[in-house]
Amino acid sequence: MFNNLWDIKAINLDKLHLQEIFDQRNVYAFDENKYFFPSIDALGTEGTILGIDKAVSRINKAIKNNQKICIYGDYDADGTCSTAILLKTFKALGYENVTHHIPSRLTEGYGLNNDAINKLASNDVKLIITVDCGITSVAEIDLANSLGIDVILTDHHHCPDVLPKAYCIVNPHQDGCPSKFKNFCGAGLAYKLGVSLLNSNTTAVPEEILEIASIATVADIVELNGENRIIVQLGLKLIKKGVNKGVDALLKVAGVKNENVDSRTLGFVIGPRLNSAGRIAHADLALNLLMAEDEEYVKKYASELNQLNAKRQSMGDEIYNDSVKKLDKENLKSNIVISSSKDYHIGILGIAASRLVEKYNKVAIVMAETDKIATGSLRSIEGFSIVDMLDYVKPITLKSGGHEMAGGLSVSLDKLDLLKEKLIEYVDNFYSKNEYCPTKKIDLITSVKNLTLDNFDSISKFEPFGVGNENFTFALTDVKLSYPGYMGSDKTHFSAKIEDTNIRAIRFNAAQELKDVDFSKKMDIAFSLNKNTYNGYTNLQLMIEDMNYSNEKEIHDNDELKNIHDKIIDIEHVNQIVDDTISDKNNDLIKKISLNKLKKLKGKTAIYCYYLKELEYIQEIIKLSGLEDIEAFFIPMEKEIESFDNIVFLKNILKLEGSKNIYQVPIKDFDIYQGYSDIRDKMLVMYQAYKTNEIVKLYDILKKYNILTDEFYAINQILNTCKLVDISYPQGYNIAVAKLLKVNNKVDLAKNNTYQAYNKFFKMQRSSNES
Repeated sequence: MFNNLWDIKAINLDKLHLQEIFDQRNVYAFDENKYFFPSIDALGTEGTILGIDKAVSRINKAIKNNQKICIYGDYDADGTCSTAILLKTFKALGYENVTHHIPSRLTEGYGLNNDAINKLASNDVKLIITVDCGITSVAEIDLANSLGIDVILTDHHHCPDVLPKAYCIVNPHQDGCPSKFKNFCGAGLAYKLGVSLLNSNTTAVPEEILEIASIATVADIVELNGENRIIVQLGLKLIKKGVNKGVDALLKVAGVKNENVDSRTLGFVIGPRLNSAGRIAHADLALNLLMAEDEEYVKKYASELNQLNAKRQSMGDEIYNDSVKKLDKENLKSNIVISSSKDYHIGILGIAASRLVEKYNKVAIVMAETDKIATGSLRSIEGFSIVDMLDYVKPITLKSGGHEMAGGLSVSLDKLDLLKEKLIEYVDNFYSKNEYCPTKKIDLITSVKNLTLDNFDSISKFEPFGVGNENFTFALTDVKLSYPGYMGSDKTHFSAKIEDTNIRAIRFNAAQELKDVDFSKKMDIAFSLNKNTYNGYTNLQLMIEDMNYSNEKEIHDNDELKNIHDKIIDIEHVNQIVDDTISDKNNDLIKKISLNKLKKLKGKTAIYCYYLKELEYIQEIIKLSGLEDIEAFFIPMEKEIESFDNIVFLKNILKLEGSKNIYQVPIKDFDIYQGYSDIRDKMLVMYQAYKTNEIVKLYDILKKYNILTDEFYAINQILNTCKLVDISYPQGYNIAVAKLLKVNNKVDLAKNNTYQAYNKFFKMQRSSNES
């Protein structure tokens, strides 16, 4: 199924602890009223952004002297919204000597360019205000300065070592900026600048500039905490009121009712439609929609954007499918996937790259080739910095830039192969030093009884969800899915019900990844909550994010494991096992028997196993073969043998009194051998794991650290008895909760009976299998 390890933050089967969740998420220490019910006054309380006061002073000077101002934007949703915010700000001030320039993605590319600046100078522009761009445009701003144009640079991207010589820079990431909150998008900065400018002129702030800023904040995938959270919370209320006519019209053509708008609507409905203009046409279409007042034009622009978005989706599917087709033919040993073609549209690359990341769990770059240049969009996985990688390949690129998780670059076509080599070199070198395991954060392992509409409404108060405030991911363990099937016109979407409930679990586009799943087995399921209203009835839905089989072996029963543990830590008992192990050639009672003949023994048969992996394997064979007269036991449990007619041991033999038929099955007949290392080595690994995560899932431990089930339990017992960790099993052996204890003195394992017993026992098993 899926390949994620679970990063479990909490487990509570009784109820949802929302206060604990609030404390975890409230990273900027807002009081509850400000966090859940902010007012407009809550904005601007985190400190002034460096450069804003100087920018306001220069703009007011331009207005006083009737100097021509150009707002220089960007072609994505953030740049378009930023441009609209400042245009509406000047409109509110009644200042008309303003123009704008948004570069074409296809012919100009991102950021400032010399041709545009020369053209603005010829049109008598005296002041350029950049939005969502400019922080790396050193040469272009030098050109503007030489032409007598001042540049106010507003940009939210990280600052390079050498900053442009702009009149002033408004960027919270620059050194010396007093603002506590740094992670605005371009439109967030434009809003802050606009409000400051309007306040300096005692002019009312138009509501719609906050509405527009909220859309860009979600669409540009910036942190949804701090002031960004307030911007989006207040903006959503304005969108529901229908303040901006263009946004209202866009919702109508998308079939979304205003009252149902949430952060997902901004990210997956409004944002993509605004972005589609800059991707495959020109961003001015999106800007026209946001600025329009006439109903006829508003409807026209909304309809055109809706059609462009449908075209964008189709083109994105083509690029993605072509990339997958090519990549699946390759031997994907590297931790980066690269797809490049002359047939790819430059405006759709990022969308395809994001989907490749989801499919392969690797860094992805998709590139469009022209006669002389290849242009690419990059998307990352958690823990890997696109910015650092771009710095590594900067000497061979023409242009590059981006965030930690996304970026873009261009390179001469004759250096494309070299670029690919360098990208692979950097990524593989990074992962040779840093282990990567795809991880799914689980906010809470809970129980079915907590999945109610009332709890859903309580969780919804934490909206808006996004980066830094992700939608809650819950998990259920040991559950069965009933009525599994596929829905949709092409039967690609998975649907099932949680057994004995009316709660439906759904995963879109999952037919391929779930085709081999055995739904008769119990599952551990990670999911987000949603609700669906149909025919007047509202029900919860679980949107599946991750899923794997639960551990169902009988050996995982707590009482049985405790019994085994009690036997093993009896040192004399372990010595007896070791001392009484003899070779078959010294015992005439022992008869060799093959695995095939095992089933033909007459009467009841007991199979004794020397380690738990054998036991699990044999129990599975017995279960699948329907052998009712055969039982398997773990040797330290000392099961009574009087009721059995045949006794079978695997490889090594324990002396027994009596006239039972005693047999040996050579261990080579079973494909189950796995040697043991010193238990201390894996104990150290587990202790470090508990330092990182207090709650661990057995499935993940076995997978990530190659630790066997019996070793896992043994290590936990040792850590407990050493008073290093307090470990409990709140939901059976499947989940362990570990609390690290304060250690005052160094632990001497040589004096710990539990460690010595287990280590001796495991060494005995290793030597018996190697003999």
